[in-house]
Amino acid sequence: MLSVQRDNVMIGPVYDMLHMVWKTYHFSPKSMRELKALGADLGVNVLVPSGVKGTRWLPHVSRALETFLRPGKDDHGQFTAVYCHMDHLAGSSANADIAGRARKVSLFV
Repeated sequence: MLSVQRDNVMIGPVYDMLHMVWKTYHFSPKSMRELKALGADLGVNVLVPSGVKGTRWLPHVSRALETFLRPGKDDHGQFTAVYCHMDHLAGSSANADIAGRARKVSLFV
């Protein structure tokens, strides 16, 4: 079932995008700190993005989407904070891996 969903041209890129968001903030405490600061400016309680790849793939994907699409107390949500931060990282990150992931996520969204 998972391989069928991964091969779907509409679902595969969403999995990849959610995994790149998780990877950016999981392995970089600095990026997570910057995201939380940006979220505080936007009035969003930023949650730690969760991974989508695991043995319990359906709950992982569901939790990742709920976290990513969670609304904030204003009109801004976690999606807005992540998008703004990824756009910032795409242009200012000295690390090529992080800048490339950020550029790909900001173009996909």
